[in-house]
Order: sequence, then C-alpha cells, then structure tokens
Amino acid sequence: MSTPGDPEVAEGPGFEDGDLALREYVAGRVRVSNGGPRALFDRAVTRLLRNRVLMPGLTQPAQLVGEVRTGEQALI
Repeated sequence: MSTPGDPEVAEGPGFEDGDLALREYVAGRVRVSNGGPRALFDRAVTRLLRNRVLMPGLTQPAQLVGEVRTGEQALI
C-alpha cells in the first residue's frame, strides 16, 4: 500500500498535469476515427496507464472524453 510520503507516488505525474495533452490526444482520435465514446475512453485510459499517470478514479477521464468528443463533433 502506498503512503503519501512514498517518493514513487510523489514524483509521478498526476492527471491534472497531463490534462491538456490528453485533451489533444482525444481530439485527434475523434478527428481520425469513427469510434464511439467507449473506444475513446479505452484509448484515453490506456494512454494514461502507459504514461504512468496517477488517476484519482475513472470519472475525470470519462468526463474529459465526453467534453472533448462533443466539442470536436460540433466542429466537424
């Protein structure tokens, strides 16, 4: 179990740190694919895990994907 003083946890990037990069990634996926929200969410979470980003839960990435997808579809 990790503790707040754990150096590994303290040095890892948080979700807020990569918010803009994740928004850009999801926006790019919306433009080039016809995948639904579930596919976009899965790709976003996979990217976060691959980059070892600490997530507070799955609600924030789900909301981010929804916001970006809606905004990008309005532009298309």
